[in-house]
Amino acid sequence: MSDAMNSATSPASPEPVVASVSAVEPAPHGATAATKKKRGFGLWAFFLALIVVLSDLVVIVIVVVAVFAAFGSLSSGALGAGADWGPVVKSILALGLFVIADFWVGFVLAGVAAVLGLIAIVSGRGRVIGFIGLILAAGAILVRVMILFNSSGLSNVVTNGSAGS
Repeated sequence: MSDAMNSATSPASPEPVVASVSAVEPAPHGATAATKKKRGFGLWAFFLALIVVLSDLVVIVIVVVAVFAAFGSLSSGALGAGADWGPVVKSILALGLFVIADFWVGFVLAGVAAVLGLIAIVSGRGRVIGFIGLILAAGAILVRVMILFNSSGLSNVVTNGSAGS
């Protein structure tokens, strides 16, 4: 009788609510908040191309400052006949190596950025930022090819028909 009395006097315990698997509907395509947009290739292309462009700007500023400093030293007479030209020659060589290193490293980084930009555009992983990176990289490559074309003497071959001027 105590069991009957306990069940009659105790409040009814609620039944646990369990959602069935079929009751859960999948989210529509592209509307899931849990998936993160993947822009890896596009971001890498943009960052590498941006590094190339910014390093070129830094090299231009350093060369301009060095040229103005050299003209200032020449006009003040600090580098006269009895001056020690060793540090000047070492500075010019170091500046030349710096410019050459920036040129070739920039060429390689711009090439990698262009390839990553193309991969981003084709695969859809950061298309817009990858396209911007591709444009920056293509500009850097174009500038370097024009410098090579101009400094190698090929421009004379194309315009004059001979390598000599």
